[in-house]
Amino acid sequence: MTFPLYPHIIQTHQPDLNGLGQTAQLTPAQTEQLTEYTVGFTLIHLAALLKEQGPGMVFNLINRHAALDFWQTVNRPEFLRHMNELIQADSPKTQPLIDQTVQVTLDEIFMLSDTASLGEEGVSELIEGQPELIVQAKPTPDWLWQLAGLTKPSHVTPSPVDTLTDPEVAIHQLNQMMRNAQTTPPEHALPPGTEHGSLPHESTGQLPEHFSIPVPPAMPAQAAPVNAPPTLVKSGYTGFSTLQRIIVLIMLIAFATLAWIFLQPKNEMPHTVTPTTNAAHTP
Repeated sequence: MTFPLYPHIIQTHQPDLNGLGQTAQLTPAQTEQLTEYTVGFTLIHLAALLKEQGPGMVFNLINRHAALDFWQTVNRPEFLRHMNELIQADSPKTQPLIDQTVQVTLDEIFMLSDTASLGEEGVSELIEGQPELIVQAKPTPDWLWQLAGLTKPSHVTPSPVDTLTDPEVAIHQLNQMMRNAQTTPPEHALPPGTEHGSLPHESTGQLPEHFSIPVPPAMPAQAAPVNAPPTLVKSGYTGFSTLQRIIVLIMLIAFATLAWIFLQPKNEMPHTVTPTTNAAHTP
């Protein structure tokens, strides 16, 4: 993955950084030189961290946009001193612009990684190729490489024609890299009879001329058993369970018993007449 981050980041964020340099009372030449060196330094140091600490640390710094943690891994005062001497300015003017340049560099790499779904491996490959691209794009002093912790590639020379800073070339390479980084969906086994067929085109969604979708054979209808009892088909009917049938039977027996008791003829007691004795009976 050889997309040149150095010219892309500078061209994308230079207008905003120029405004910040103007606020810090820096000349356009001072601002341009400071931002170019800071972007190159940031990318070179990320490549050094990738080589020394592994891809996990670099991927973590980028995902968290951690500019402060980035400065914990490098001699910040020494870098400020070199830059102040280079552009003839002092730290109160240069430090905010340097910090912001490091921040937008990490942000831009994160945006690219997130948009293209590069992942840890893709980001590592992207960062790994930046030192040689920086040498090709712009001459850089030895102190910058030494402070960033990486040996300057000696087999690479600046390009005679600076095509890396062409906005159209940068945008074209960015789009090409993002297309190549898209995850290819895994191939699935095709149903029998479609081994020689073709799938719909991914970009247009149109079916090829000879594309056909296999239709599974119809399942044969199963005949009902001859002696099968009739089935009650009624919406919502679920039938009586065994327990419900027993309860209904008991209730019917109870009602029948009560009815039998009440319908039985009552045994009438014989009516006894007691004779009346006259107390004053005269013979």
